Amino acid sequence: MKNITLALFASLLVLSSCSGLKVTQHYDEEIDFTQHKSFFLMPPDPFIDLYINQYDKELLLRSIADELKARGYKQNEATGDLAVNIFLVMNDKTGFTNYNNYYHLSGYRFVYTWGYGSGAFYQYTIKKGTLIIDVFDNRSKKLAWQVVGIGTVEEDPVKRTKNIPHVIQKMFYKYPVKKK
Repeated sequence: MKNITLALFASLLVLSSCSGLKVTQHYDEEIDFTQHKSFFLMPPDPFIDLYINQYDKELLLRSIADELKARGYKQNEATGDLAVNIFLVMNDKTGFTNYNNYYHLSGYRFVYTWGYGSGAFYQYTIKKGTLIIDVFDNRSKKLAWQVVGIGTVEEDPVKRTKNIPHVIQKMFYKYPVKKK
């Protein structure tokens, strides 16, 4: 019973760290994913370096490779049954909030009211990221599976390092081949 409670708590902790991620996926139902045995990672678009640093890019690619290896695929350097490509877009979303310390005075029969208001406007910026992972059938050159993840990018590098594998895990949750 204690182990079940601990496992449930750990899974809730993992899921809560990814709660802001929206994932959509689509795959070609005509492709038999169990027939594929290997994969390779295509070189990412050079523009990805504008958005993330080298360490985060390597962690992202390693996390994708780990998810595919956990499903029984072997990684090759140059060719394989599946070709995996990633694309990343980052946007800054700016918002405003107002804190108003307002009170109001008026009498019973008075038409005119008197009030005092003080407020402060605050501006905040959130970095939103869109990660697209495409898996191609290398034989037919068709898109076999695509997943799109949209979420807030953590500014703190330590938290981002912890979140990247969880985000990739959540994105691969509905991959046609389950983990072994």
